[in-house]
Amino acid sequence: MPVLIMMNKPYNDEDALAALVNYVCRMGYGYCGGYGVDVRNAAQQMQLVKDLWGKNHGRRVRHFILSFGRSEQIGYEQVMRLGFDICRYYRDYQSVYGLHEDTDHLHLHFAVNTVSFETGKMYSEGVSDWHCLRGYIQGLLPKWYVDFKISEGTRIASYSVMA
Repeated sequence: MPVLIMMNKPYNDEDALAALVNYVCRMGYGYCGGYGVDVRNAAQQMQLVKDLWGKNHGRRVRHFILSFGRSEQIGYEQVMRLGFDICRYYRDYQSVYGLHEDTDHLHLHFAVNTVSFETGKMYSEGVSDWHCLRGYIQGLLPKWYVDFKISEGTRIASYSVMA
């Protein structure tokens, strides 16, 4: 059963955006994608949007992870297509996603710019939006997934929802 983990870190220092984008798209894994950015220059392009709109304060980036269990039958290509579709949820915001396999299970990391490239509006949604994201992802998942957990940060909240 996939698990959605919302990272509840401030990411408000000057280097947070570049550090997280570089982590998500770490070279060596080879599987990363983006929405509204070229992944090879994603951190710079996201920063340019912030500079353009004069929004270089507060939370610089949002981070979440979608993790798949060892027993789940899902391939790299399928996971990457799912990653792109998940990025479309934040259609006015640049995002990158990367497939990591540094644990015993596949997981996708996401980094979302907090400034809209369309309007310059800062992303200000809270916990209720995470619940909407969970529902959106549930709609994208293949039919064989019955349960879906959402976690915030590291063990802050976790529960199952029946599809």
